[in-house]
Amino acid sequence: MNNNRKPRISLFGPAIRTNLWKSLYDKTVSENKISLEFVFVGSNKPKFKLPNNFKFIYSNVKPVQCFQIALMECSAELVFPIGDDTCFSKNLFDILYKKHILN
Repeated sequence: MNNNRKPRISLFGPAIRTNLWKSLYDKTVSENKISLEFVFVGSNKPKFKLPNNFKFIYSNVKPVQCFQIALMECSAELVFPIGDDTCFSKNLFDILYKKHILN
């Protein structure tokens, strides 16, 4: 992602399964052309470096509170709530954004 460009879609939510984050990120980013941002909040800190467009906020609160914290940290035009164990169809976010622009 070009750091000078504001992301088009922020994917956000509570997250504790750090072992799934890298594959979720890699697969989602590689299958979509649109610029994405990930914002996860939870009580398990990752033991690896996160990409520039991936924010993690430590918090030991309930999942609904994590959703709210993550939503407030999103910087994209559009937001999309997810879990860290989510699987997406190929090009989902490209298609969603295109539909949004057309409507």
